[in-house]
Amino acid sequence: MPIITPYTIDEVNKHNTPSDGWLIIDSWVVQSRGLMGIHPGGSDILMPYLGKDASEVFRDSSVHIHSKASLVLMNKFVIGYIEGTKQQEEIDAITRMKKTMTDYGIDKDKGLLGQVWGLGERYDDFLHDILILEGPSLKMFDNSMLEILSRSPWYTVPLVWLPMTTLMFWVAISNGLPFWMVPVFLMAAPFMWNFFEYELHKNIFHMSPKNNYTRLLHFTLHGYHHI
Repeated sequence: MPIITPYTIDEVNKHNTPSDGWLIIDSWVVQSRGLMGIHPGGSDILMPYLGKDASEVFRDSSVHIHSKASLVLMNKFVIGYIEGTKQQEEIDAITRMKKTMTDYGIDKDKGLLGQVWGLGERYDDFLHDILILEGPSLKMFDNSMLEILSRSPWYTVPLVWLPMTTLMFWVAISNGLPFWMVPVFLMAAPFMWNFFEYELHKNIFHMSPKNNYTRLLHFTLHGYHHI
């Protein structure tokens, strides 16, 4: 596991650039480089605090409200703490949150799908502990042909669904659907999808699979994007 290192405030102050920025939050030293790329509030809000103590603004709800999930995510970027501020129990707890793929016996250079089978009951912990932000995209399969089939560029979605949607509307209009209903359906669709997608996530994608077969299915449909 990564080592959590004690630092002085002067050491943190030196790391004040976007490519090598550190923050102090509740006496934890947080590496900002990876965090800036995924921060929901954007990277600009972090820039003034590089190399500084950002604890006050981090806790200020008028600036930004941080959920429990965001606190867990932040812990993955902790690289140390200010000397003399943390107990060993706190350091050990943060260290456990920074497990790597190697800690789970996973080789990131090989296809993940076959390796997920061997995780067993550690599967849920694996999804929540591992976060890969740098390096090449992780593979699903060792077989190169299957791996190609597992990927698609963004424009695949409109290329497939725009003609299909147009065809379905044409068939519906040909069978008596009033033309004015087309924009109604198009405006209603995003609201319907938001509700459906929320229920799908809550009840299926965020379930805890109970055996290796359902774990493989879950990882294929949703789990991969967590890492």
